[in-house]
Amino acid sequence: MTQTRPVDALYGVDTGSRDGSAQLLRELLPESAVVLEEPGTHFGAAVQRAVDHMPSQGESAAREWLWFIHDDSEPAADALELMLAEISKSESTAVAGAKQVDASDRVHLLDAGLSLTRHGERFAGVGLEEKDQGQYDMYTDRLGVNSAGMLIRRDVFEELGGFDPALPGVGDDVDLGRRAWLAGHRVVLVPGAYMFHRPDVVKDIAGEDAQYAAAKYTRLKYAAPLTSFFLGLWMIVSGLGSAVARLIAGDTHTAGLEFRHAFAPLTRMGAVRRGRKSVRRIRKVPRSSVNRLLVGRAQYRDHERAIRDGLMLHDAEAQADQTTRAEASGDDDSFEAAAADGRTTRGVAAGVIAVALAAIVGAVTFRGAIMAKGIAGGALLTPNDSLSQMWHAAVSPWSTEMFGMASGPDAFAGILFWLALISGGNAPMGIVVAYFLALPAAAFTMWWALRLVTRAPAFRGIGALLWALAPVFAVDLTQGRIAPALVHVVLPLLVYALARAVGVRGAVGVASYSENEGLSSWPSAVFASVLAVVVVAAEPLWLVPLVVFTLVAAVVSRRARVLAWVPVPALIASAPTVLDAIRTPRIALAQPGLPLPGEPTPAWQALLGFPSGFDAGSTVTGWGWLPGGHGALIVALACGVPLLLMGLIGLVAPLKRAMWIRVFALVALVVFAASVAASWLVASTVGGQRTHYYVGSAVSLVWLAFVFSAGAMREAGTVRIRAHVQRTRWTGRLVAYSVMVTMLVSGTTWLAPMTQSDSAAQDADRGLGMQPAVHAVEETTLPVTAADRGVGPFEERTLVLSGAEDGLFRANIVTGDGLHLEEVRLRPHASALGGSVLDPSGTVIAEAPKGQNLAKEAVAGLVSGDGGDAAETLRQLGVGYIVMKAAPNNGSVAKNLDSIPGIAAVTRGERSPAWLWQVDTSEATQELYELTGSVTSRVRVEAADGTMLQLLKSEHGAVTDQKTETTQPGSQGSAGSEGQAGSEGSGRLVVMAENFDSGWSASLNGKDLQPQKYKGWMQAFELPVEDGTLNITYSTWWQTPWLILSAIVAAFCALSMMPMPRGWRNRVRYVPVYREPYDPDAVATNAPETEATDTPEHAAEPELADESEPATEPNPADESGPAGVSETDLVEEGERERKED
Repeated sequence: MTQTRPVDALYGVDTGSRDGSAQLLRELLPESAVVLEEPGTHFGAAVQRAVDHMPSQGESAAREWLWFIHDDSEPAADALELMLAEISKSESTAVAGAKQVDASDRVHLLDAGLSLTRHGERFAGVGLEEKDQGQYDMYTDRLGVNSAGMLIRRDVFEELGGFDPALPGVGDDVDLGRRAWLAGHRVVLVPGAYMFHRPDVVKDIAGEDAQYAAAKYTRLKYAAPLTSFFLGLWMIVSGLGSAVARLIAGDTHTAGLEFRHAFAPLTRMGAVRRGRKSVRRIRKVPRSSVNRLLVGRAQYRDHERAIRDGLMLHDAEAQADQTTRAEASGDDDSFEAAAADGRTTRGVAAGVIAVALAAIVGAVTFRGAIMAKGIAGGALLTPNDSLSQMWHAAVSPWSTEMFGMASGPDAFAGILFWLALISGGNAPMGIVVAYFLALPAAAFTMWWALRLVTRAPAFRGIGALLWALAPVFAVDLTQGRIAPALVHVVLPLLVYALARAVGVRGAVGVASYSENEGLSSWPSAVFASVLAVVVVAAEPLWLVPLVVFTLVAAVVSRRARVLAWVPVPALIASAPTVLDAIRTPRIALAQPGLPLPGEPTPAWQALLGFPSGFDAGSTVTGWGWLPGGHGALIVALACGVPLLLMGLIGLVAPLKRAMWIRVFALVALVVFAASVAASWLVASTVGGQRTHYYVGSAVSLVWLAFVFSAGAMREAGTVRIRAHVQRTRWTGRLVAYSVMVTMLVSGTTWLAPMTQSDSAAQDADRGLGMQPAVHAVEETTLPVTAADRGVGPFEERTLVLSGAEDGLFRANIVTGDGLHLEEVRLRPHASALGGSVLDPSGTVIAEAPKGQNLAKEAVAGLVSGDGGDAAETLRQLGVGYIVMKAAPNNGSVAKNLDSIPGIAAVTRGERSPAWLWQVDTSEATQELYELTGSVTSRVRVEAADGTMLQLLKSEHGAVTDQKTETTQPGSQGSAGSEGQAGSEGSGRLVVMAENFDSGWSASLNGKDLQPQKYKGWMQAFELPVEDGTLNITYSTWWQTPWLILSAIVAAFCALSMMPMPRGWRNRVRYVPVYREPYDPDAVATNAPETEATDTPEHAAEPELADESEPATEPNPADESGPAGVSETDLVEEGERERKED
């Protein structure tokens, strides 16, 4: 470090290096140099350590000057001489600095003095790749200068208290300059003095986190006293808002910084208080005089725009370069690339063919529903055709099955609501359309997801068709299990989104400017979280592995931290179900739709793709030529073994870029094993028969993992000879043929039954658990008369009777126009069982509620013909009609119903699809019937003796602004006061044909009514003597917060997935500060550096070491300095690579 004006004394500080730097300094520096050690400290503290070690200045001594040198900088030979000459021109100048230029390109300007924005951000004002042409030489006054090469009077340095210890790594230099101005001193830049910096190292070690912290601290430190408190509150609010905005824009890095530092006014309160106190101590100049040196809003905005445009141009050039290298032979067959080329690539053509073939198979399979108004059967019921009813089922905390139960809405009801919204409010037709689109949709999602593992167009087409024709998908659809079928369609997209979120680019496609190889993608993570909502809604039990997998991945891998968001929307959407599961743990085994009885499926059969199990010795339609007694087994093995074998080989083979596939396969196998174990537990009961957890979704997950593994093996079997020319090894062909065998055999299990007539196909023993249970139905499941009464103002219920093969009658009491899919909730069915969930042998039928027992007694009397009081019981239950499907075996029961007093036949024709009876009126309710046209209602006013006095209009059991009347037609004056309500009441009760629950509340004229349990089970409220306006509602503590939080998360996800202007993501980063951020933990953990640290790769993990550099011998006789300067003390931090200077 030869200088034309030599230094007078030299101090070096080693801050804890472990490579022998301290000893090296002692060997290379002159004997007069002082080498100090200050382990575990930062730059400012190291400077202070050297200053404290210097001899004190006497009162008559001349002024001493301190010159600071960084370990990654080198001054020009005349730097010190020029700086001393400049400060000699003015007595007020106390701090001087030099220009910072690139050491490898000495016209590349890095900074020419420093300033601050109004928000406390360090501002250099230099553009990207800007050259030094003297453009900043006109004015020398600066708010601050870079501490690399900073020259400061020692007495001023001590007066200011040195560098602020609250700014250990970033911003301490400009902060020192600002305090110097406030103390009445001047800070200047010497245009001719240069410091040569190494920006390649700086870019790796300059931390934005430290710069954010410095900006927040600086803004609070210099705020006016009267505004500091409100500024702190605003910084918290604006910081959180900025974090959300950056997440929406896809800038997760900046969002994390904003969130971490939003609470700086609270977390750094003590440091801010000490900093403000130090400013008050030295301030001699008004703040307004110094604030003129701050960067104006317009200047900062123009500078930010210029930097952002430069970043966008750089990204555009990089993306264009990637696109140019993509080959048209199938390497990039995305739709964007196809449009750009003006033609359809082979990969897209294969996808189109696979989707078209899958659509044909789906149309042939479900041809009977082409003109249908709805589909039902098996686990499937028709959804409601009213959007308002669908919305109520999606958000209401009260289940309407039978006589109601407190039950949170299932997330799957929300999925059905969105289906109804998309289908124009006609959800039944939406289900029909979904059945026809199921196969092509499954083919498309798999074709798209296979981009991750292979570029082979043919294999992607075969894999897509295999996924659409998978046996598990056939079982799902034919049995009406639309929830697992939805999982089968969505799973490939979910895995694709998760892979892209963690930076897996895949075999096909060019990454966008924000989703480069190896970088996490926030939009992909948000998209994955939306798909996770769908999957968890269909498979509530999967919420547990989803949370565990994403959190473990976020902890283990830095790139996977974005996955921490993935389960959040699913957790919020399923929060009511989680709360119900705490009270009824068996809900974890329940699944959307009607539960179907059956036995657990053996694991090996499920692994072959048949989740319902099969009789290995049965025959299969279309495969009658197989040896007798083994047809089903042979077909099942042909379906599953080729794919499973190729997938297993792919998992153990040493394939490139297949680690994520192995991790995915491991997760899939764990989930499959847990699901098979859960299938042996009892989930619910239907008609006295136990149901078990259905493993269809787990089978789809395992098959997806093996298809991906086979695709990766197929990709490994492709050898590129030259551009547009490829050769496939025998291993690649073997994989393709094996997957094709699985696809063809699976396709025959779909198409073979279609070669028979509809009746023959329905009656055929297909042997693989694919017996079609779904069929076309009308929009409503009840006769029009009963349905109209059910949806009418009094909400009369309907008793539905149906015969069974075992000779027993099944009965169900439904509300509205029948039981719909969205109304089937998990908790009512899970609550029907008692005992431990983990002990299948200890599972018992739980005691039924009293209302259901009354219904059973009434049904027994109706079927046997002995129910003399059945009509009165039905009126108390709110039942106005009885429906029984017309069948020859039901004729005797119909005659018994005709003989029951109070039951009148409405339709009993031989050609009627259903027989209908109406519950007749009694003498006490005759006048009510004449006024209202109804014999009963869901909510009513009763006298103390149980006589109905008034029928109340309701909607879903809730009453809104209904007038109560003291005197009713047919009653003798007012209702008596000797009822159950007590001496102060009127003896009247508002009775609801609902189970008693504390969530129900009622008010009359704004005054709350006292709830009662009527007849041991019904919800009731005591009415006072006076009449008025009645309101009844059901509410829970969690409903409103859950709806608000769900809306916020939904809006956030929607905004995050929307295309954003590119400039929103490419925000201006902070300018590098040419100093390593202080990290005290790194001192003890960093390994000793080697010569390889010269490269940027090793400079990313620097060692915090302050070393001195050799210098020329001091020359006290040099008279080149200004008058009054007798000694220049140098505090510098040097690196070993410049020890020879």
